[in-house]
Amino acid sequence: MCPLLIATLYFILQYTAPANSSETDKPLYKPGDTVKFRVLVLNHLTRPIDSLKVINVQLKDSNSDLIRQWHYARLQKGVFQSQIDLANFVPLGNWTLKVSALNGIEETKTFNVAEYVLPLHEIHITASKQVQMNDEILKLIIDAKYTFGKPIIGYVTLAFNELNYPDMYEINGRAVISIPLSDIVDTDVGDDVYHLNVQVKIEEDESEQIYEASETIPIHKRSYKITLRKSSEYLLEEESIWCWLTITNPDGMPLTNRNVMTVKVTEMLGSRSNKHYSFQKEPDDEGVVSLKIDSSNTTDRLELEVTYEGETTKFEILHGSDNNNTRNDFIKASLLVQKPMLKHPVEVLVQSSFRMNLVIYYVISQGEILASGRISVNFKRTATFSYLATFPMVPEASLVVFTINDAMLWKDIVRFKVHELDNFVDIEISSNSAEPRAQIFLEVKSNPGSTIGLLAVDRSLLQLGTGNDITQQIVLEKLVQVEGLMLEFRLNRLFFFQRLGFTVLTNAKSHFMASPLGSSPHLLTQRFGDDEELHLGQDMQADHGTRILRKNFPETWLWTEMIEVDDKGHVDITDIIPDTMTSWSISAFAINTNHGLGVVKNPVALTVLKPFFVTVNLPYSIVKTEQAVVEVFVHNYLNQAQHVTVRVQNAQKDFIHCKHLIINMFLLIADLEVSKTVFAPSNSVKTVTFALKPKRSGNLTVTILADCSLATDAIQRNLRVTPGGLQYFENSARFIEVQNSSMSFDPIKLVIPRTATYGSVSITFSVEGFLLGAALTNLDHIIRLPSGCGEQNMLNLVPSVIALEYMDNTDTLTYGIKAKAIDYLQKGYQNQLKYKLRDGSFSVFGQSDGRGSVFLTALVAKVFTFAKRHITIDNYVIEKAFNWLRERQLSDGRFVESGRIYYKELQSGVQDGTTLTAYTLIAFLEHKSLTQKYLSVVNKGTEYIAKTYRFDGNPYSLALIAYVLQLAGHPRKHYFFDKLVELSKINEDRTMRWWGSGSTSIETTAYVLLTYMSRGSYIDAKSIMRWMVSQRYDKGGYSNTQNTFVGLQALGKYSRVMSLSNQNYDVFVNYDSERQRLHMNSTTSLVGHKFNIPSDVRQVKVDVEGTGAGVFQIAHKYNNIAHDSVPRFKIEKTLFKIRSDGVANMTIQAIYRPKKDFEETNMVMIEVMFPNGYVVTNSQLKQLEKNNQIRRSETADGDTRLILYLDPMRPNNPVYVDVEAFRKSTVLNQAPGWIKVYDYYDPTREAIEYFDPISN
Repeated sequence: MCPLLIATLYFILQYTAPANSSETDKPLYKPGDTVKFRVLVLNHLTRPIDSLKVINVQLKDSNSDLIRQWHYARLQKGVFQSQIDLANFVPLGNWTLKVSALNGIEETKTFNVAEYVLPLHEIHITASKQVQMNDEILKLIIDAKYTFGKPIIGYVTLAFNELNYPDMYEINGRAVISIPLSDIVDTDVGDDVYHLNVQVKIEEDESEQIYEASETIPIHKRSYKITLRKSSEYLLEEESIWCWLTITNPDGMPLTNRNVMTVKVTEMLGSRSNKHYSFQKEPDDEGVVSLKIDSSNTTDRLELEVTYEGETTKFEILHGSDNNNTRNDFIKASLLVQKPMLKHPVEVLVQSSFRMNLVIYYVISQGEILASGRISVNFKRTATFSYLATFPMVPEASLVVFTINDAMLWKDIVRFKVHELDNFVDIEISSNSAEPRAQIFLEVKSNPGSTIGLLAVDRSLLQLGTGNDITQQIVLEKLVQVEGLMLEFRLNRLFFFQRLGFTVLTNAKSHFMASPLGSSPHLLTQRFGDDEELHLGQDMQADHGTRILRKNFPETWLWTEMIEVDDKGHVDITDIIPDTMTSWSISAFAINTNHGLGVVKNPVALTVLKPFFVTVNLPYSIVKTEQAVVEVFVHNYLNQAQHVTVRVQNAQKDFIHCKHLIINMFLLIADLEVSKTVFAPSNSVKTVTFALKPKRSGNLTVTILADCSLATDAIQRNLRVTPGGLQYFENSARFIEVQNSSMSFDPIKLVIPRTATYGSVSITFSVEGFLLGAALTNLDHIIRLPSGCGEQNMLNLVPSVIALEYMDNTDTLTYGIKAKAIDYLQKGYQNQLKYKLRDGSFSVFGQSDGRGSVFLTALVAKVFTFAKRHITIDNYVIEKAFNWLRERQLSDGRFVESGRIYYKELQSGVQDGTTLTAYTLIAFLEHKSLTQKYLSVVNKGTEYIAKTYRFDGNPYSLALIAYVLQLAGHPRKHYFFDKLVELSKINEDRTMRWWGSGSTSIETTAYVLLTYMSRGSYIDAKSIMRWMVSQRYDKGGYSNTQNTFVGLQALGKYSRVMSLSNQNYDVFVNYDSERQRLHMNSTTSLVGHKFNIPSDVRQVKVDVEGTGAGVFQIAHKYNNIAHDSVPRFKIEKTLFKIRSDGVANMTIQAIYRPKKDFEETNMVMIEVMFPNGYVVTNSQLKQLEKNNQIRRSETADGDTRLILYLDPMRPNNPVYVDVEAFRKSTVLNQAPGWIKVYDYYDPTREAIEYFDPISN
């Protein structure tokens, strides 16, 4: 048998081997989420497989690139459980979890990665009944509530098929609206069904929030359909006939609301009615009415007149002779049990047109005979028997019935379903409703020996998607044995026998019947295959509770390791309910070695609600000179109206309360607490506002308290307060090396302008015991620039790869840094695949670029090859990238950029592409195995460089070429190296050496350092290393991505070769009259020391004594109003106008100002920091996608800052951008916003412009 692979994500495979199923904790994920999953590997009886101990699990993104692989994942009672963190910019779409077990048998489970906002409300739109085209009135029922169950109160407007309806209606959780159907639908349409799209917009009272929803309502010519199934093909003398009438809606689905059905039966003889009688019955849950009809011998046909809700359907059942008196012989089997139950008898009725002596039956499933019997009938046309439904009949089995008449073998087959599992799991909770942070008790029951997997999902999330967890329906679908079985059954009965694995040996002739499903081929599926329904618990009225601060808002909950039940089959679980006010859907499954899999039939609903609570609207941040208007929404769902006192605490004296007197005049109050009182009727939301002026910068805590006679609530929010202006960073770093000696450094002067914003200056001293210390402790923000394109995203990989390579070679870094590096490396890899094209290349902006970039593909291929030593990397991705590069090489050995050019110094380069050719060859040469595999590529490229390159005074290209020829061992490597040494620059005391000037000097010097290290010139490399250290930023990186990539690689290689094991020295930090001593040894050198220096210090002197090496740095930052004396871009703008709906817009024009004719920029960035209180909406980002001049747009700082990526700009070629923001919160005394335009690779090219919001 093949395994049942169930992945949760849950999996199941085909029945001939084990089945596999999986479960995830959520139906969809955002980038940055953690995916938790369980994989179940079970046999065809849903039991764990003793012989199967491990499986292989792979995770692939929406481009089918391998993200992570779990080799030999160990099963515990058939379950493997793990998780993975998604990166922040991964490819969106359907990701795949693939499980393999036993000889390549595999199963997959998909889940969606998307950008989404969790809804806080539910709106359901239904019609009061099945709508017919001849109806006069369409009665709509609109139910609107928060996910925690309370009603939304406000006004409803409607639109039908995008046409607005003029009327407005009140809603208090529910609105029942009657509209003349002829006003909105042309009922003369010829189709059997017309689809009406209903759009609903609700504006909530008080908060004026807008909620929208839509639903398609079918309008049919008929409101339902009725089908007939019979136990006999026609009437038999002296025999009763069973009839099953099934009523469904016109789409074939069971009716939700069922009424009484009237069946009038008339016995006919010719044209005369002999007898008539009636039945009145209500259909069962499957919409079935069963009738047993006894007819007289004088009847030649029955007429059935079925009436339901005023409509009549007629059927006719004929006698068993046609007009020529020729009998149509048959045998037919029917189940008298509408829904076979596990471990219960299944009653069967067999009827034939002839008198039977013997009936033989077999129940067959999964190629095995599960039950059989011989029934003596004593020459009757009707026989009954029963058999026991056992678990091997789940989910489907076949009943085969035989009899012989006149040496002819007659047979019939009934396909039936048993939709139950042998195991069970039940959940009982201490209460179906509770408050946040309350303790909840769960009692889970199953068969003794079971292991339980629990999961709770926020109902808000289930509005966006389902299918993540294991349900009984999913398991039963996985257990279906043969695809297309019912279709083959109807078309070819002989082939069906063969598919059953059933052979009939007989000397009688064989007669084949038509399908027993009659006119309703889907009847059995409808009756026995209903989906499980989810029933929500009732709302509650909470008691007066204690005040809590709500901080924990997960989307899933109760996901733990698998839990064993006790000897009685019970397990008690106690947990604290999260703070989200919502409804939780709690589900579970159980695994048992004897009873197999059990799944909770109906998830348990837990409604979490405080009947009295507050929510707060704050701006993301404000400037210290501004005033934040704090909007407090008081939600009162108590049974009584309440006088509510709302207080803002100021225990830390961080704020001054501003009491509004008249326009632009405020009374400033420095009380420790300020309060207001509001009257809140029952089931209402009221708003209270406070104006706060901060007294200092930083993250300030705003505490809101609300009290009434029956309840209290409290909530804390952080308000970010900035000093104002733009933030500037400076860093002074020096290399330490002492050998049982002392070392004094020249005083370091801190240049801070007098115009710096008061209170914004911060000075920090730090020392680390190795060169890469700052970089490795700041892997997540190593430079302060946007990182939203394919090249910038490599910042998540390169520093992590260098850190891991360093650790492998020196065995010095802590486990924490290693775990952090691997985490960032995995996320960086996931993100980078977003920029991969179908041909295997990579481009700066992914698919929108249209073609791959040689520059970026070489960088990615090189880094991925290093990274695969530490994490799972899809080898096919690497191989395809290198093959693509090979195909881009021209016959003379050159590489020419085929993609868009964003970094001109490298991509366009000089002298017919020698620079880019050298850069590309590095990817092949830094990995010896690749050098051999692509030897012809390397040889052609190096020969082209050596023969073609002519020095033009640019040390950047010379440094690249010297490094490449050194790696390749080319005969001319010494010539180019000597030329390079001639161009070096040296400081006065000859302790530092560097190459070039301007934006490429760091990258140039880094390539030179790599060349020195490859030559083994370690001593001579020290002065180069010192200069590289002195140029780094406080986080360990450099001014842009390429400088950081190559700079860290060079310092990392130097560190691996020249690291010192003996660390024992003191660092003395002298400023003003203070002297600080920091001791470094083998332990402290791994973590370093850091302390703050007073902000008024302007000079620091550092001395070192002892033995060891390291780096110290003095980092200072301050805020200042930006003044660009020579702006390199001209920025023009329209007024930032605010409309009455709170939306403000502005048009920006940017023009590049070159220093030389025909000069172009590299990639250009435009950043717009909106005035505080304004945010960029998703609709604005979608509008920006339509602007062909913008390659990518994103937001930062709580959506208050808009970041735009542009192609390189030419002179007199302006860029136009329309920007828009929404006023989410109110800020008084508002500071202006700003626009910054700059060249990403050359920060000397920039311009800044300020703007104020203007009200229309």
